[in-house]
Amino acid sequence: MVKLASDADEFIAGASPLEKAETGSPADFVNRMMTVLPARWFPDTAPVLTGVLSGIASVWAALYALLMFVRQQARIGTASGVFLDMVARDFFGTALERGGLSDASFRVAILRRILRQGGTRAGLSAELTALTGTAPTLIEGARPADCGTWNGGLVAIGYDQAGTWGTLQPMQVFVTTAAGTAASSDITATATDMAPCGATVGLRITS
Repeated sequence: MVKLASDADEFIAGASPLEKAETGSPADFVNRMMTVLPARWFPDTAPVLTGVLSGIASVWAALYALLMFVRQQARIGTASGVFLDMVARDFFGTALERGGLSDASFRVAILRRILRQGGTRAGLSAELTALTGTAPTLIEGARPADCGTWNGGLVAIGYDQAGTWGTLQPMQVFVTTAAGTAASSDITATATDMAPCGATVGLRITS
């Protein structure tokens, strides 16, 4: 009786696979293909077979490398080059440009801008502090802790006793900040960008 090649004992690890190779390399794909070939179909040394399989493996290795590259560029933490620029453009339009920053520095800038606390007093103070190196002074005219109140009790003892004259005009803040090493245009842009929609920001930059 003729024994069929499909019998289980014919499909043990066959064709003498190459030594262990790096995952995704041409040698790795040759190994994978050779291990599923029937053991008795080919001799231990089969240069023609190895050549044919190597041609197929080189294409698969290139596709695997492309897949790994695409996987990296799909995450902010591993994106690089123009793909990191595309991330910034997707999130912020033209509001955040790379300039001369390296990938690592630009990635930090992107993540910091995504996670920052926008539209709040604390967020505005934090951004200006990071930009200039000095904490700014913020005065909200309608905030008793900044300007005091009549009969303010423990919150603020008396009108004009907390620092400045106040006003009941809502959504208004006066900012005084040192320039530090930052450009005035960057400070102005940051203050405007961090303010809530519809708010009025009075900005004074000192040297």
